[in-house]
Amino acid sequence: IAFALFTTAGVGGFLVAAIQLFPFLAYLSESAALRERGQLATLDPTLPVDAVLTLLLPGRFGWPWNFTFQAPSPWQATVGYAGAGVLLLAVLSFARIRSGGLEIRFIQATAIVSGLVVFGPAGVRAPLRLIPVIGIGSNNRLLLILCFALAALSAHTLHSFGSGAQAGGNSGRGTLPGWLALLTIALCATALIAGASDSSGSRLAAALCLGTAALAALAMARPRRGSVYLAGVVALACADLLAF
Repeated sequence: IAFALFTTAGVGGFLVAAIQLFPFLAYLSESAALRERGQLATLDPTLPVDAVLTLLLPGRFGWPWNFTFQAPSPWQATVGYAGAGVLLLAVLSFARIRSGGLEIRFIQATAIVSGLVVFGPAGVRAPLRLIPVIGIGSNNRLLLILCFALAALSAHTLHSFGSGAQAGGNSGRGTLPGWLALLTIALCATALIAGASDSSGSRLAAALCLGTAALAALAMARPRRGSVYLAGVVALACADLLAF
């Protein structure tokens, strides 16, 4: 009965909207805005491979405020910085893929797909151009979705620290603190090596990763004061974005 009522409501809503929907579809082919968006979509540039480093080093291509920024796309369509500590915690969530519900897996998939579209090769975007509506959008704007997914995944990981979870990785070869240490070393090394041209920025990114990891480790080691240390992680992330 519920399905029949839902179907009836859907059909009825479509019929009510038909008086506006069909004229809209008829005139859509003559839309100047649609043609303009289609032309702009063909000019949507593919980002260089090293643009993925902007997730950790926002100054990879320079800064707009001092006119040193040089990239094929504008700043807001190139840099996907959500915070160095946020990136660390978000990546750590993939080491705990067996934990969390369906919504966490959906957010993880969203982060992966968004990252592939934004930072992937040109061959990834070509099939998207064939999809109606989606094909005329600026795919680089998916950076907003990617940053939101990273923030949500980092919050989930932070919650697991607070609950004192010691879940193993997907391969079962290490505990959560072990994965935290490995990822921290990897991100710090990446920041220092890839950001050699911007020594201050690379050192800051490494310091943020180390600070986040240290506070998270303390939260797991001392669960009674875990909320204090986790508040420190949040404060560190806020200070990072405010300074950025």
